[in-house]
Formats: sequence, structure tokens, C-alpha cells
Amino acid sequence: MRKLLILCFTLFATINILAQGFTNVTTAMGIDVNNATPTLGYGVSFFDFNNDGWDDLSFCQEEDSLIFYMNDNGTFVQMPSLIYAPDDAKMVLWADYDNDGDNDLLMTQYLGPTQLLRNDGDLVFTDVSFSSGIPQAMNVKSFGASWADYDRDGLLDLYICNYNWNDGITNWCMHNNGDGTFTDVAETLGIDNGSNPSYQSAWVDINHDGWADLYVINDFLPANAMYLNNGDGTFTDISAGSGLDIHIEAMCNSWNDYDNDGDLDVYVSNVQTGNYLLRNNGNNTFSNEALNLNVQLNHICWGSLWIDYNNDGWDDLHVATTFGESFINQFFANSNGTFALSNELGFSGDQTLSYSNAKGDFNNDGFYDLIVTNISSVKSYLYENQGIGDNYLKVDLKGTYSNEQAVGSWVTHYIDGESWTEYTQCGDNFASQNSQHLILPAGDANTIDSLVIEWPRGLVETYYDLDVNQSVTFIEGSQFAPIVQATNSLEWCLSDNLELYFDQEFESIVWNTGATTPTLQVDSAGIYFAEVTNEDGYVFLSNSVEVIALESAQIEEVISDNLCFGDENASIEIIATGVELTEILWNTGADTTIISGLQGGEYIYEGTDANGCMHSGTIIISSPDEITYSFETSDPTCYGSIDGSVIVNPSGGTGDLLLDFGGQNPDEMGAGTWPVEITDGNGCTLEFDIELVNPDSLWITQEVTASNGDDGEISISINGGTGDYTILWSNGDQNVLAIDQLAPGIYTVWIIDENDCALFAEFEVEAIIGISESTAELFQVFPNPAHQFITISHSGSSPLGFSLYATDGRLVLPTRVQGTTQLDISSLVPGLYHAVAISDKGERSDVRLIIQ
Repeated sequence: MRKLLILCFTLFATINILAQGFTNVTTAMGIDVNNATPTLGYGVSFFDFNNDGWDDLSFCQEEDSLIFYMNDNGTFVQMPSLIYAPDDAKMVLWADYDNDGDNDLLMTQYLGPTQLLRNDGDLVFTDVSFSSGIPQAMNVKSFGASWADYDRDGLLDLYICNYNWNDGITNWCMHNNGDGTFTDVAETLGIDNGSNPSYQSAWVDINHDGWADLYVINDFLPANAMYLNNGDGTFTDISAGSGLDIHIEAMCNSWNDYDNDGDLDVYVSNVQTGNYLLRNNGNNTFSNEALNLNVQLNHICWGSLWIDYNNDGWDDLHVATTFGESFINQFFANSNGTFALSNELGFSGDQTLSYSNAKGDFNNDGFYDLIVTNISSVKSYLYENQGIGDNYLKVDLKGTYSNEQAVGSWVTHYIDGESWTEYTQCGDNFASQNSQHLILPAGDANTIDSLVIEWPRGLVETYYDLDVNQSVTFIEGSQFAPIVQATNSLEWCLSDNLELYFDQEFESIVWNTGATTPTLQVDSAGIYFAEVTNEDGYVFLSNSVEVIALESAQIEEVISDNLCFGDENASIEIIATGVELTEILWNTGADTTIISGLQGGEYIYEGTDANGCMHSGTIIISSPDEITYSFETSDPTCYGSIDGSVIVNPSGGTGDLLLDFGGQNPDEMGAGTWPVEITDGNGCTLEFDIELVNPDSLWITQEVTASNGDDGEISISINGGTGDYTILWSNGDQNVLAIDQLAPGIYTVWIIDENDCALFAEFEVEAIIGISESTAELFQVFPNPAHQFITISHSGSSPLGFSLYATDGRLVLPTRVQGTTQLDISSLVPGLYHAVAISDKGERSDVRLIIQ
């Protein structure tokens, strides 16, 4: 009974131990890959080649189609082969060399050309092997390859190892030209490694300066080579003295930070003389710790894989072996930097001839699973990690400014003051490729305090307080990437103004529309984002925003303006088409689409249509300028003349202004009140009067003394006119009011004022004719010269017939007078007239009359 208890206990303990390690699920998962006789083994990829978050499997074959298993939510489905290997395929390597977001396929061949298939999307491929510039020689024994952006231009470059010894063929470093082509720069850069049997290259940053260095392993006698990237497009061979230039039959090139000191160490497998674990001393030198740490082995070893199977933060080691004594594949558990052989974790008795190994998480449980390739009649093995261990954080990196795969990134996470470091590679170990989905160990912590990502082109981002046991995708620049802002709702009414912008400044902005302005005016629905460059030259991709267009009313504003100043009969009508306008409110308080009786001013409305789109507008009702004027007048220069003038200067109103002076010529106007009308282009009028004034009329009174020989006299008194007078007598006297010593006869005088207005008078000495008041027997006329009125005095008892004749004989004033009669002569033109009176008895008297 006791023996049975012990046996049961032992069996239970064994099952418990195995349950904490790996289980071979090859058959259960339908993996059926047998590559029996490849030359020096072949590689495998555990890479998620369709980027769906589930790790897929890709296997090399000899003279056959490569085998691909697509992972469908944890179940593998073999898919039609994507590529045929006419020779011996050594490595299948996925990378997005053209940064288009999908993974392209590289296959190296032993004694056959390297092939490159460009993924055009949805796993539709174009063979660009020849057009890309990758050498297509048939005698090349290509093995491992690796991708990295060694010059930090954002494009992945390719290094291919050729297992040609002393035949002139060297390794190739294919610089990515960015146009789908590559140029071999290995010799130029001094990193071609000579004509040596190279198995595998690895791009690693041994001094953590942000520039990928290159380590190349060689079989047989040639030493391994270490090329330090100087960061200026050149490399320095530091192999000698670095401790990395080991002379062994190197089979794998496997890097990680096994001792958690923050730098990268490398494990190099070998034959029976022992493997190397080269610890990074931090000064570009390395020390072999394999013997001290019990990982030297003394078998023919190939692929060596660092894999933290239990997420305790210490990377464990799986080593594939072939031939020799006890060539069991070995698994070493890492405990605080020391190793213990732990084949009981699922590898006991595994004596298959294994070459390559890679890690991925095919069931997405947060624990790395393992794929191992075998030869002879043994299929490749898929080991499922039983997932009994600590917590984790699964991380995906997406480059924007750097290469899209973010190859060459440093990822460091911190928990309770301790840190763990990962460095992302694409192609290492022995012709193998791991999953791009990193699993970061978290131990028993529930939160990762911080995670620092150093992206390949130098940008550093830090994330804090990350919950464990989840998958997170980090996009380069997301912490710095701008957030698109909008001036209005993204549910955009077509009638609204919508602008997109950023609330920070950048050196350059390129919108996905092609616009390069800081602000983007949206004119259609769609998805909008921008690529921005900051002052340090980093390029970030903004978030995307979707603008959804809502149909909105089309608004027409029909305006009827006031025509004349002061009018209040303007109107506005708002017409909505397409969508009904359900509400409107004016700043006047009106809530109808038509408002009228408006004076000039500003009218503002806000409305809402049936789709909720807002509409607003400001309408200016014009108030035409008031018609105004200024004027200048020039009065007639002489009494009764028509040489007066009016100049009117109109302004305001609308359009051309027309003047109407009541039919008068404004340049030939006499005294009086004259109407003026101004009319503008809208027919608006302004009426007003302008008055012209006559100067005082020029007139005289006189006294004539008859001559009794030569003692006659004439004296005058001048009235009216303007200013000083010039007096010109017919006897030659000037500027005197009286002349004497006159003989009987006719005398005349011209009187001229400052305006050149003239009065002519004629006098007769000795004859009572027109020079003095009439002394005719029948009547007397005074004053003479006269102005406006004359008085006729008649002393007889009978009335007289009185007639006034112009000098041309026209009768201008017929009347009858008796006694003293006053007559109005203001309507008569100034000049010389002849007055005649006839009595009832036929008596006749006449006199000359001067009217001024």
C-alpha cells in the first residue's frame, strides 16, 4: 500500500511539472511539415503575416512549395502556398519593406536566387525579385537574412548571409532606396564580411545609441564579425578586442538581455567544443559566461531561442541539437540570471534532429508557444505553453515616422522599481523569425508602472499605469500626435462653415486632401487626418475624424431696398429650398420669413431647418445718401439785366444727379426767385428756390436853367447803381454833376457805375424839352428822368389825352389824365421816351421823358 501511495504521489508530481511547461500539440493542431534532407537545416517563421493578431506559421522546403499555416482564432488552416522553392529554401522572412501596412515575403535559397514578393494587399503578391535589384545569382548559398533601418531613414534595409567560402562571393547589404529598389552597399560600407561561410546576421544596438549595429556569425575558421554603426552612414569593424570575434562553428545569432541589466547579450551555438553566452560589459566588449552559467553544452547545436515561458521576467533558453551523444534538445530555465537544465518542462527525450526554433503565441493566452523544425522523417514540432505562470502585457508597435514594423525599437517596462528590456528584430537566431507581438512579463503585478518605447528614429514615449493581461498597440508619436479640432459639429450641415485645425503649431502640416494649410476648410463629407512634422523633424499622424454631411436648406435672401433717403418701404424675404425652414427669428423680434416696411439698417436672422441645421445671416438694407447741395450765385450786374448765374453742386442720392432750373438757363438769369429740382438715378427729388437780386437801378434828377445866350446850366443828382460813378458830358466835361455857361442846344450825359451799368440822358437848354420838369402849357411830367413812377400835373378843368411813345414810334402807354395823376412805369424798359398830351380842344404839348 505504501508503494502505491508513493507511486501515485510521484506520478502526480510529474504531471504537475509537465503541466507547467510545454505540450507537443503538432498533431492536435494539424501541423504536418516534413523537410527530410535539407542541406544544413532550414528556418521557420512564427510571424503574424496577415496582421490579424493571430500568429501564423511559415516553413521552408527543399525543391517544393513553402508551407503556410494561417491562424484562424487559434486554429491553424493550411493555405495554398505563396511561393515555390526550386532549390533548397533556407529562410522565410516577413517584413513590410515598402511601409504600406502589409507584410512582404523574402525567401533565401541554398544554390538558388533570393526571392522577394511584394504584398499588394490581402496576400496578393507580385514577384519583384529581379526588379528590386536583389542579386539573382544561381551559385550563391544564401542562408539567414535580417531587416533593419541601419541609416534611420524610415525604410527597412536587408542583410543577406551567403555561405560561400573563398569563392569571391560575399554577403550583401541591400540599402532600401524608397522606390521599391535596393542597392548593395556592403562593400562600400565595409560590412560584406569577406568570402566566408556566413549563417546568420543580426541587427542589434549593442551600445544603446539608437543606431543598429551588425553582428555576423561564420562557420568553421573565420571569426564572427561585429560592425559598429557610427551613426553617420559608416560602420567600424570592432570585432578584434570586443570578445565577439570568436573562432567557432557558429550556428545561431540569438540576442536578448538575459541578465536584465538593460543591454543586449548574445548566445552563439557551436559544435561539441561548446556554445558561447557573451555577456555585454557595457563598453562594446563581451565576456563568455556559458560555462559559468551551465549553458555551454557540448553537442552539435543549431537554433537557440530566448523565451520567457512563465512570464517571470527572466528569459529562458531552448537549444536545438543534432547528432552526437545525447543530442536531446535542451531547455534551460533562467532564475535570476542563472540557468538550470529543465527538460522536464516538456522536452525530455526529445532526440529529434532539430535546426531552427521560433516563438509566438498561437492561442493568444499571453504565453509564448514554440515551433521547432526537424529533419529526417520527423515532422516539425509545435509546443503549446500551458500558460501556468505570471501576468503579462502583450505589445504591438506600429511605426509612423520610423519603419512601419518599428524594427529596431527598445521597449523597457518598469514594475516596483525593477525594469525589463526588449529590442525588436526582424530575422536572427538560425534562419528564424519570431512573432512581432511582444509578450512583456509582469510577474504577480496587476499594473505595469510605466513602459518606455524608444522608437528607431529617436522618438521616446512613455506610458503609465497599464493594466496587465491585455494586448495594447502603440503607435509611434501617439503621445505627441495632434488631435484634429473642429469649429462645428462633425455632423455637418452643408450650410455651415466647418474648419478643421490643430491647437498646437507644427513646422508642416499635410492633410490627406493634399492641403498644407494649418486650417482645412471642409467642403465635403469624408474622413480627414493629417501628417504633421514638429520642430525636431519628427513626423506624426493625427487622429482621423469623419465628417457626416446633413442635407440643409438652401437659403436665398431676396432684398428690396429703399430707393430714396428716409424711405421706410424696404422688404426682405427668406426663401428655403430642399429642406423646410421651421423657425426664424429676426433682431426686430419678427418671426416670419418676410418682413417689410423697413428703413435702412442692419437686420439679423437666425433660423433652423427641419434637419436641425442652423442658418443665420446679416442683411444690410441700404439707406441711400440724402440728396444735398451747395450753390453759388452771381446776381445781375445791372438793374433789369439777365447776366446773373447760378451754380449748384449736388451730392448724395443714387447714381447720376440731374438739375432742372425751371427751364431757365442758369448762366443767363435775371433777378427773381427761381425754382431748382435735383433728381437722382432712382427718381428721388429735392426741390428748393434760389433768389437773385437786382442792384439798385441807376437814375438821376436834374435841373436845367435856360440859356440867355451862353449862361445856361445843367445840374444832376445821381441815385442807385453800384459804387462810384463815371460821368461823361457831351461838352467834354467829366465826373462833374453840373455844367454851366451853356449855349442853347442839346446836351447829353453818360453815367457809368462800377458794374459798367450805364445811364444816358439828354437835355435841351432853352427849350423845355425833357431836361426839366415840363413847362408846356398843357401839362408837367416829373421826375424826369423817372424810375418806377411819373407824376403828370394838369391844371385845366378838362382831361387830357396822354400818350407815351418809344423812340421807334410804338405807343407804349395811352391814358387820360386830369389834375395830378401818378402812373406806374416800372414795366417799361429804361430808355428815352416821347410824352404827348392833347386837350379836348385839340391843343398839343409834348416832352421827352427818360426812364431809368
